[in-house]
Amino acid sequence: MTDTKVKAKDQKLQQRYRKLRRRQILVPVAIAELIVQGLAIRSILHRSSFKRGNKFVWLPVTLIQPIGPWLYFRYGRGKK
Repeated sequence: MTDTKVKAKDQKLQQRYRKLRRRQILVPVAIAELIVQGLAIRSILHRSSFKRGNKFVWLPVTLIQPIGPWLYFRYGRGKK
């Protein structure tokens, strides 16, 4: 094999490795975001009182990824 073919093959392998690494990082993050969003929605539907706003305010806010559920837990969640 010539030197340019080896370099081209090496570059392709490096690109595949980078894509795989990205996926290995993104998949757990996406799963964690979905879990937090599910917990926030469940909490909103089961609560009757909120620090600020109401159910109709917080449900759409939780759909804003990735900060929506965290905003709800920090600013909206009241006592049961």
